Amino acid sequence: MLVLVFNKQLANIACGIVLLIRRPFKVGDYIWVDSKEGEVIYMTITVTAIRNASGAIVFISNRALKCLWRKKQSSMRKRSGHRVCCHICHAESVLLLVKNGFDLYRCKACGVVFVSPLPDVEYLRREVYISTLYQSEKPVELSRVRQNTKTRWILSVLRDMVAGPVLLDVGCSNGQFMYHASHAGFQVQGVELNPGTARIAKANGLTVSVGTLAEAQFAAGSFDVITLNDVIEHVPNPRSLLGECRRLLQPKGILVIGTPNLDCLFNKLTWCAHRLLGIPWSAVTPPHHVFQFSRRSLTPLLREMGFDLKKLVAVPTSDLLYELNETEAWVAFRRGSSVQAGIRLAVACSWYAAAYGVSRLMTLRSRDDTGLIGFWRRSREQ
Repeated sequence: MLVLVFNKQLANIACGIVLLIRRPFKVGDYIWVDSKEGEVIYMTITVTAIRNASGAIVFISNRALKCLWRKKQSSMRKRSGHRVCCHICHAESVLLLVKNGFDLYRCKACGVVFVSPLPDVEYLRREVYISTLYQSEKPVELSRVRQNTKTRWILSVLRDMVAGPVLLDVGCSNGQFMYHASHAGFQVQGVELNPGTARIAKANGLTVSVGTLAEAQFAAGSFDVITLNDVIEHVPNPRSLLGECRRLLQPKGILVIGTPNLDCLFNKLTWCAHRLLGIPWSAVTPPHHVFQFSRRSLTPLLREMGFDLKKLVAVPTSDLLYELNETEAWVAFRRGSSVQAGIRLAVACSWYAAAYGVSRLMTLRSRDDTGLIGFWRRSREQ
């Protein structure tokens, strides 16, 4: 059963819909709520979370549902009025939405979206980047992996931009980028938090330190190039990461950053689907991505941390199936297999397909796209 509510009287209307349908909620049923009173409020209730002491699903009466709604609304309204400080520019930030149980805030000044409270590295190491789950499908034999367009372009730019060959790939995963960089003439090393993917890289003859960049304890000025491909959005403290990168780079070393672009047209169109239809926004993916950057938030941060921008381009980073998967519409349909879940899946697919098509066409006329790749040179002074 799927209930979409867009009204101030959330609890009463939800109960009324249950009465009209004349059947209790069951395992896998969802209620999606979007309240447009002041700040954006978005909440999800999954019936599987309502259990008694023995673990059995409890029948939800009208009274119980109403109490549940009031409790949820009270909690959300308190958080929507709560202000936190932006971790990038220190300006005031407000609650944007809640997804996967994480509160996401948007900075009023630079526009960065971030999880608050931020998870620490130990939580990410223990709960998120688990060897048996995270990126467990990565290829093992790198010699059989073809060099993609993104890697080829980054390496071609670096050849014209750097004087030295020593390259460090932070968040190297299974070592695909390192492997191709080594064949392009670079002397490569890597750092990876996930021990499972790090083992794949090592099995292919690559040098990888398991853990965070700070834990690797490299000497200052050790590298001519440091790459952060899809890394900075995963890190709870981007400032600390960038500071360590600056310490490890040669005076004119190059820092390469690739990250999703929050302000692209596709994300703006799918945000409308979230606001109007309650479809979870695919652009934010906590707890894996704890920050979501754009040109407006990333460039000032790098400048403040002692880097001069040399080149920044927008590139495609994800496909339509990946984005649809992040809406969780297919998961909800498979769990419930109800008519309502099927309708929601169809609506999500239609909206996202249209948004994807429009955004791909518009990229032909603008510099806007779903990802950013930037090249920054370490400045002599900070």
